[in-house]
Amino acid sequence: MSGFIYSDRKTSVKGTDTEYRGIYDFTLQKGWNELVKKKIDNPDYNGSVSNMVTSDMK
Repeated sequence: MSGFIYSDRKTSVKGTDTEYRGIYDFTLQKGWNELVKKKIDNPDYNGSVSNMVTSDMK
């Protein structure tokens, strides 16, 4: 799934969340940014959040 988030400045987020089992790796530019959450084939994590909008998105 994808969604939009507004940022008032450029910033980067990178890391893992052990409680919700997610991987985060994205950069926000000033303004509206599209983020993509995907299920991944890794038994330790539920999914990832990134800026990568891939062609398999519907």
